[in-house]
Amino acid sequence: MNANFYFPIGEGFGINTNILETNVINLAVVIGVLVYFGGDILTSSLESRNGRILKSLRDAEAKIEQSVAAYAQANAELTQACEKEITITENGLKKRIARGKCFLANAAAKVKSLKSTQIDAIQLTKVKASLELGSKFNKLAIVGAQGKIQKRVSDKPVLQKDLTDTIIRLFSEINN
Repeated sequence: MNANFYFPIGEGFGINTNILETNVINLAVVIGVLVYFGGDILTSSLESRNGRILKSLRDAEAKIEQSVAAYAQANAELTQACEKEITITENGLKKRIARGKCFLANAAAKVKSLKSTQIDAIQLTKVKASLELGSKFNKLAIVGAQGKIQKRVSDKPVLQKDLTDTIIRLFSEINN
């Protein structure tokens, strides 16, 4: 008996049931190996990137806390210095001038602190934007790859197309 069964359906058209000729087993093995080994590499890369971004966010928050503490200490020292200056001066006019200077110094210190906080906030926003951009880029890359694979197999036999669609779906579930 012949190992190649060929059943003609119409004139010049038929179904090839020889599994070795259609490469279904070979394709399944190659895709399985790629998913098994490639999934771990992609997962570890994304986890490493996530860790670096979280560390950057924690560092930025620590810098903000340090600048707030330094501002509070500087403000307290400035307030003490202003109070000493006010108690030393006895004349009302001198007291008013000293209070005005303290007010201006406080305002300058607050402006300086706000600028520092604003810079930290901008850096934090940049890190968040970078994280969002990376996430969107990864999603677009996966969607693009799926589209290319589906386009390439759209003209293939139904059994091979179903197998490829199943493998693509499983790969998508692993990455999500």
